[in-house]
Amino acid sequence: MELGDWIVIHAGRQFDYGGWNNMLLAEHELGWRPPQSEAECRIGIIGVAKLSMIVDHTTDPWAVPGKAYYWRFSRVVAFPSAIPCKGRRKLWPVMGDLRQSCRVQWALARRYARQTGPRGG
Repeated sequence: MELGDWIVIHAGRQFDYGGWNNMLLAEHELGWRPPQSEAECRIGIIGVAKLSMIVDHTTDPWAVPGKAYYWRFSRVVAFPSAIPCKGRRKLWPVMGDLRQSCRVQWALARRYARQTGPRGG
């Protein structure tokens, strides 16, 4: 991965209650509405984001203490529908039909954004 690369965002089956609770508490800081229940959470590839910065230390409350590097993303795009697929640990390539499905969802997300205009925060 290099700065400026796009990465897919995969949500796994295991529900992270601690992370979810933190998102609900920081909803106004996030600028978007997190799922309000476990039932609203999606499994699979749920969007893409552009890698904008890698830092080796941060005071960000979202950071996990003791980790060596933190990735910051910009231009996060949520897909209208999750693309079902198994995830993997570490980075993995998105190939073939799965890659094409990501392109379709990305195009739908852009079309929806043009129709609804920029989000208020």
